[in-house]
Amino acid sequence: MRIGKLLLSLIPCLLGAPALAATINLSPGQDVAGAMGAAHSGDTVIFGSGTFDINSPVTIPSGVTVTGLSPELSHINFNLAGGDQTSYGFLIAGNASNTTIEQLDMYSNHGVIQLSLGDPYTDSYQNILITRNNLQYGGGQLSDGSLVYGISVTMTNNGLKITHNYFHDSPNAVRNWCIFYANNASLDYNVFYNIEDGGQIQYPLSNVSFSYNYGTRIHRMGQESHTAPQSSVNFVGNVFYDWENPYPDSTGISIVGAQSGQVNFQNNYFRSSIAPGSGWGPPDGSGVNRFGFVFEATGYPCNVTGNTFVGVWAACVCSQSTNTNVWDNTVYGEGLWGNYDGQDGGAVNQWNNSSQSQNNAPQPPANTFAGPQNPVEEATSSTSPSGTSTAPAKTQPSTPAATPTTTATTTSSSAPTKITTPSKATTPAPTTASGNSTDSADGAQAASLVEAERQEKAAKAAKIAYELKAAKEDKLEKRAEAANDAEAAKKAKAEKLAYEAKAKKEAKAFKQAKQAKTADEAQAADPSTTSDITAANN
Repeated sequence: MRIGKLLLSLIPCLLGAPALAATINLSPGQDVAGAMGAAHSGDTVIFGSGTFDINSPVTIPSGVTVTGLSPELSHINFNLAGGDQTSYGFLIAGNASNTTIEQLDMYSNHGVIQLSLGDPYTDSYQNILITRNNLQYGGGQLSDGSLVYGISVTMTNNGLKITHNYFHDSPNAVRNWCIFYANNASLDYNVFYNIEDGGQIQYPLSNVSFSYNYGTRIHRMGQESHTAPQSSVNFVGNVFYDWENPYPDSTGISIVGAQSGQVNFQNNYFRSSIAPGSGWGPPDGSGVNRFGFVFEATGYPCNVTGNTFVGVWAACVCSQSTNTNVWDNTVYGEGLWGNYDGQDGGAVNQWNNSSQSQNNAPQPPANTFAGPQNPVEEATSSTSPSGTSTAPAKTQPSTPAATPTTTATTTSSSAPTKITTPSKATTPAPTTASGNSTDSADGAQAASLVEAERQEKAAKAAKIAYELKAAKEDKLEKRAEAANDAEAAKKAKAEKLAYEAKAKKEAKAFKQAKQAKTADEAQAADPSTTSDITAANN
């Protein structure tokens, strides 16, 4: 009888019934990699109180929750060798889903978290959650030249959430994160403090949000995104002010992408103030100390509404697209090139905006919504003019019926030189007598234009990368001089000069590629046009 009962109890196991979820508790000094390797989907690995010193990357299996007791109690110190395989502390397994990292205080001398395992053509990540952590990181570089970030995501992903984290005290890492191919992603409610750059969202797909984030003591950008035609990105309720050593590339949010999808900016607060104890960074080419733009607003369409711009910026909105709609925003201060500026063939359609003295500007909204300690996820009130209420509600901007005024590309003798490029031609391709397009000619033109655009983007990216490296070495040189370390100062200066030379070389390549693209665009518009345009541009 008892044997029969035993057999009955084994039937679920024999039929493949799922095992019960396990909880694995870790204490400092225990084998973290071994415990993680033993975990299965549905399990929870808990880092207890104390500091965990980890010297090599740890892979988190799919479906596992990794948690601490709180960021104040559970500390992880990644001391990594660096290089291609050992630059990130936590590696999330390829093709993982429903995996969580939460409630931890994490420091890495290089990068902290990476989502890059698996086949980039067939695998993807689903529903990865990184929430309520403290993250500090040192950065670095891989053998292919790519940089190391606090968080790196290079694979297609759906449902990624990076929320309520505290990214802090990482001024030497080039970017906070770099996230490729995000779909249905929430990069919301995070606090950024004393970091070089808020991060980069590369080629996002649909329904991506960077909202309700709170940033101070940032040197370069709040956020940057290279968008694509299928992109749909929202920037709502963000607050950024008190910048660290600002310079002409200190920009609120930059959207790059000639073929961008829909981009919305709503109810954000940006102030061009310098952080206490900080000063100006490098000046522009004319020797002027200044900030960059609040929004480089490229989108088809791009909607900018309900935002508060405080202080003196190069411009509040600079657009390279022809259908950027700007309404119901308030400027407390001025834009050196005008508040709303079309550039490189772009134009701004604007109405119902207001401009007031900087003396009347509201203070930044209090942070009652972002970071590990704040519980708010879906706020229902909007930021008031005084800037004292909680995060704005998540709403989709809708363009009201109005007769806008249009601001196209402008130039000013007092402003730094701006390059103006003709907009892309929209003339239909030539047709044969039968009405069919001349496929071979069109294909060659299209391929030539694509290659010209690729070279232009590559040269621009390389130029910016070398400029950033030169600026970083300049910082190191000044710090070494202040510490009377002549050897370190000499080394940093040599590196700076080398990077500056490379940046100049890429700037020349960028100019040549831009001219080639202009010639190809003219050729597409009028097949009788020859490459003489390039010579004229020279």
